[in-house]
Amino acid sequence: MITTPEIFLFSKDKKGKYLQANSAYCNFIGISELDLIGLSDFDLCWKKEETLNGYKNDQHIVKSKSSKIFLEFGTGHQGKTIHTFSHKFPLLTKKRKANGIICMAFKLPKVKSRMKLDNKSNNHNMLEVLSNREQECLRLFLNGKTAKETAIFLDISYRTVEEYFSNIKKKLGCQTKRELLSILNYQPYEN
Repeated sequence: MITTPEIFLFSKDKKGKYLQANSAYCNFIGISELDLIGLSDFDLCWKKEETLNGYKNDQHIVKSKSSKIFLEFGTGHQGKTIHTFSHKFPLLTKKRKANGIICMAFKLPKVKSRMKLDNKSNNHNMLEVLSNREQECLRLFLNGKTAKETAIFLDISYRTVEEYFSNIKKKLGCQTKRELLSILNYQPYEN
């Protein structure tokens, strides 16, 4: 397998059991490559929401027999949470029967986002009101992607992306994307 710290590679069978993974992925989850084989995400360090989301995405790939990119997140064995763009592909037999998935996950750059508490929100988990797809669009926006680039990346129409942003602004009580940045008190990390 290829080894690089910014890319996670792994494959699973259709039941979600690991077949193999690169060392970067194994280091993040805190298990050796040999010990990982035969385990599922339910056996590892992931939080329940992370496990269910990843399993749902994997099953979508198996059922649809087509590749797709997902925005996923995971908390490693040291408690560090990362976001990835996970490009998942079906493992197909010669008869085009899905036997599992292959995933190539690209670690996203760090983004610092602190929530201000004000009259519009009385809890600091404002983003929980957003759907998964709205969160994906927002994450891409915070990483500098335009609506057009987001549409291409997520393989949806530009109009759909704009509708998601309309919903995001409405749910978070904003009129403009600039106001959205202000409410999120968005600042990129400086390395």
